Amino acid sequence: MNDIDREKLVYMINTKSKINEICSELGICRQTIRREILKNSVIRGAFNSYEKCPLLVNFPYCCNTCEAYKKCHYPKRNYLFSKASKLSGDRFSKAHSGTRLSEEEIQLLDNLLWDEVKEKGHSIHMFLVNHPEIKICEKTIYNLIDKNIFRIRNIDLRLKVKRKYKKKYYRTDSKKPEHLLNRTYEDFLDYIAKNPDLIPVEIDTVHGKRTDKKCLLTLTFRKIRFQMVFVLKECTSVQVLHTLRYIQYTIGYEEFDKMFPIILADNGPEFDDLWMFEFDREDGEQKRRVFYARPYRSGDKGLCENNHRLVRYLTEKGVSLDSLDFEDSKIITNQINGIPKKSISDFTPYELIILKFKKASMDKLGFKEMKPNDIILKTNVLTKKKTK
Repeated sequence: MNDIDREKLVYMINTKSKINEICSELGICRQTIRREILKNSVIRGAFNSYEKCPLLVNFPYCCNTCEAYKKCHYPKRNYLFSKASKLSGDRFSKAHSGTRLSEEEIQLLDNLLWDEVKEKGHSIHMFLVNHPEIKICEKTIYNLIDKNIFRIRNIDLRLKVKRKYKKKYYRTDSKKPEHLLNRTYEDFLDYIAKNPDLIPVEIDTVHGKRTDKKCLLTLTFRKIRFQMVFVLKECTSVQVLHTLRYIQYTIGYEEFDKMFPIILADNGPEFDDLWMFEFDREDGEQKRRVFYARPYRSGDKGLCENNHRLVRYLTEKGVSLDSLDFEDSKIITNQINGIPKKSISDFTPYELIILKFKKASMDKLGFKEMKPNDIILKTNVLTKKKTK
């Protein structure tokens, strides 16, 4: 099963679909579903043959939809998408790591390579031509040498140390197109047309120098023009999810669901796993929707991109962001949201967000109202903070 099938399986289990319906939808047999749930579920408590819930013997083999979950004293088994995907991936990675050669085969190869490659200066290709009985390809031997399985090293290979390799560049697009299923920009337009009362939130990152580890994560609320800014230790999907979890824990789950019903991201690698945030950690229920903009279409998140001009007033482009911390992100947020805007009838974004949501949530995050005389859209605002 792939991640798309697992996502469907969690949804159909939580909606109490019958196993025959799931088999028909996914095109797999009942036994495959049983193995998937038993292997990739999260276990809470100690399972043994003497104490086990009798309801887990039959489908759905887990406690996702059990009405007596909180009162039950038996050990529990939960099938959650994020955990199932990780467990399956770890198991696959472990099964395909290492080498299938025995210690005797490695020792024999090591002696032969030492005698012919190290002592006689033969190439790996020549070595394999001279030993047709060795059923290993040239690439595999190079990989084993890279892993220091043998005594010879890359320095012993004449061409290996002379050959120049192309510089690796960080990718700017995603390599997991499956997460775009039902999350494209066209799906986003259809969804907001059906739910006009919800406020979409555009998420993006702002970078300094190319060599920086840190970057800024911005969350921009459409209609009210409010933009939150947070400092990420690294520009990775783990840090993005960690920051969203922080907001969720700080303001509370109920208020978070009201503030972030729809999230629109671009196709950067830091947002590859953002779609997992649609689902609740505990019960796997879909709480919010995540969509992705079209590649090379900055206009799809035009409000977010336009608002970054204000962020650049405080953090100039090309200047390192590694010195910024959490307090700096609060200063940036408070400064840029205290500006009256013509598009919202000369209200400030802060005034609108406390009308739409709880002011206590802004206080918990450290966001406050700024007086016009206190707003300074210059880089020295952050410098003054550090010199105090």
